Order: sequence, then C-alpha cells, then structure tokens
Amino acid sequence: MKPQHHYPAPSGAARRRQRGVYALEWAIIFPVFFMLLYAIISFGLAFLVRESMQFAAEDGARAALQFQPGRQARLNTAKTIAADKLSWLSVQLRPSADSINASICRVGSPEVCSPTLPCSSSATERCMVSLSFTVAYGSAPLVPGLSMLGIHLFNPEQLTASASILVDGGGI
Repeated sequence: MKPQHHYPAPSGAARRRQRGVYALEWAIIFPVFFMLLYAIISFGLAFLVRESMQFAAEDGARAALQFQPGRQARLNTAKTIAADKLSWLSVQLRPSADSINASICRVGSPEVCSPTLPCSSSATERCMVSLSFTVAYGSAPLVPGLSMLGIHLFNPEQLTASASILVDGGGI
C-alpha cells in the first residue's frame, strides 16, 4: 500500500497571498477580450456600411433600366436612387450624386465597356449599365478605431461598391 500524503490545509497567510491573483489574471486577459469584442463590432459595422453601399449601387443600376426620356435622365435617376438608399448614413459617409460614376455603354467583343461607345436601341447590341462609388470610411467611421503605436485598427480607409447590368438586345 502506498503511503498517502496529507497536505496541510492552507493557512490564513497563504490564502491572503493568493487573494490578488484573480485580479492580476483578469488584468492580463481583459485587454485581449476587449480588443476581440471591439474588432467584431467594428468589422460588423464596416460590413453593414459596405453591404448597404453594394445594395445602393445595384438598385441604382436597375433604376437606369426603367424607361426614362433620354440617356442623361437614366444616369441621373441611377445616381439619385443610389444616393437615396444611403441616406441613413452620416453626412460624412454619404456619397454625393456627383461622386457616383454611372455610365451606359456598348459592350465590345472582349466584354469591355467603353463610355465613349454609346448604346443605341439596336436589337443586336449588348449594352451595360455601370455604377460605382467610393466612400472615405476611415475619415468618419461608425465606430472609432483603436490606435495602438500609431496604427488605426479595425477600420478600412475606403469602401467601394460597384454594380453592372448587362442588357442583351439593346434594351436601353
């Protein structure tokens, strides 16, 4: 039979020495947990803005396909719809109608859309509606980034959205 070792119960002095260990462990672990939580929130809000921008670009491109009296009216409608879909954003993040690039053009053989090639109503042409814009997210993010050693964490500088719709048969 093995001898059993009986360890004495910790005395009051030993318990007092261990009292601050939990606070020390928490002080070491808390910054890691906080940065992880902050990264999740920051990335989630940046993703929300980016997806909203993509939805606005797609809606604007679709709006250009609706009947409008003239090419410029189609482009203006596309820009207005895209800007209106982002009206929930702060003024610093909202793109102006002038900063939204919209074009309607004929698609060449290598699937390149050139704004210098206008699209006519010919049934044999393939046309493309393109809409794109960029927002300077780093200048006014929804959640401020953490600065550590001069590096801004968790916020991208710019967010970009673009959408293109290919229309066969000159439907524009």
